[in-house]
Amino acid sequence: MPKHHKPAHSNPSSSELSYDTKVVLTVLLLLFLYPVGLILMWVWGLWPTWVKVLISLPVLFFILVIVGLIAVGSLVATHRPPTQVHYQYQYQNSTSSGNYQ
Repeated sequence: MPKHHKPAHSNPSSSELSYDTKVVLTVLLLLFLYPVGLILMWVWGLWPTWVKVLISLPVLFFILVIVGLIAVGSLVATHRPPTQVHYQYQYQNSTSSGNYQ
């Protein structure tokens, strides 16, 4: 696993952002524009993989919750009897129980 270190020399005339600037920008974007900061964090590779995964966990958890809710909703919708059949069954039971004298 490669470790990312601050470069020993930096050329101020180059158009690339310095390591410190990338770190500050990524942290600020993670705080204020989380999705954009998350993308930059993975693209720039400033931190070790375990840190990136840890910071990405809320997104993974959110996706799992949404998928779970969709799955449960579709199961409930497909396994529920049609309303008309349910009411007809209740009506037949209520009228047949009243016929006993």
